[in-house]
Amino acid sequence: ILVDEQQIASPDPVDLRDAVGDFVEWAQERAMLVPGELPEEALLFDDFSYYYGNVVNGGHAQFIGNATSRYGELDPAMLARLLDAAGAREHHGVFRDFVAFIDATPEPERRALSNDDLEEFNSRFFGAKEDEDTPWERVRLWLAGLPVLRKLPEDALEAERAAIIAANPLREARLAAAEAEQAEAQARDPVISAIRLLSP
Repeated sequence: ILVDEQQIASPDPVDLRDAVGDFVEWAQERAMLVPGELPEEALLFDDFSYYYGNVVNGGHAQFIGNATSRYGELDPAMLARLLDAAGAREHHGVFRDFVAFIDATPEPERRALSNDDLEEFNSRFFGAKEDEDTPWERVRLWLAGLPVLRKLPEDALEAERAAIIAANPLREARLAAAEAEQAEAQARDPVISAIRLLSP
């Protein structure tokens, strides 16, 4: 996990989230790496950031509302493993029970769930104490102790990224396939099609 040493040293947790998020975005969208070719821990942390940020800002209802599928693009089993590995066991229990509740809720009803419906999980999430640490602090400490986390000065970071891109023989083919898929999706989008028809 290649991160900027200054960004990762910041006491602001948002900087840590952004540093790992930037790495995941770069790895998937520019280096064109796929799961299995980049550290699983980076994907786990990115999933955790998505879940934690949504719940802190707007409860579990916001998490469900922002999801592109039942849980967004994350793997609930992997996220549960991260919470357990980081020692955030109370929050692990909250998430495990939340997933079981969502799985038992019929699909049409899921997006209509409000925080009143999910009060049990919100109360447990905000009331849980991990030996006075927040789950974010637990996960931050877990991440900081990983041997795959590499903190680099900006110039060395760019050099490492360039070397990874150059070493990926599948990058160009994957990039072309992704661009073709995006073009096809845009061609099917009625809004984009209407704009093109109306453009001079």
